[in-house]
Amino acid sequence: MLRGDARHEVALAEELEFVEQYLTIERLRMGDRLQVCVDIPDSLRDARVPALCVQPFVENAVLHGLRHVAGDARIAVSARSDDGRLELRVTDNGAGLPPGFDPATGAGLGIGNTRARLALLYGERAAVRLGPARDGRSDRPPAPRRSAGSRW
Repeated sequence: MLRGDARHEVALAEELEFVEQYLTIERLRMGDRLQVCVDIPDSLRDARVPALCVQPFVENAVLHGLRHVAGDARIAVSARSDDGRLELRVTDNGAGLPPGFDPATGAGLGIGNTRARLALLYGERAAVRLGPARDGRSDRPPAPRRSAGSRW
């Protein structure tokens, strides 16, 4: 659902609802092959995150990591708080990043826009890291930890 308000940040729980709507569509396409694990502690669900900051990573995982996986296609979305920072992680069991991919600069429009938005909102306190995980790709869009109602 598109909203008319111009909120830059939303509760992580609201962001996850949007991701779930996207994954519902992907489940129609991929069927039972698509397995999703969301590991978000209740204590972090009120953390403020930029609107649409997780969905581009989930979409990339599905489109580039999982679409051509034979058998089970697994994606995991997790969050943790470490030293005042919120780390969001999206992983998949796909083929990983292509040879020659530069994780510091490479990415499509969605990830590039997310990088730019994080830089505008948080400056050097936030970063996007793309890289290999144990079995597939790991995208991490961390941001400073903020709760609903907190101010900078």
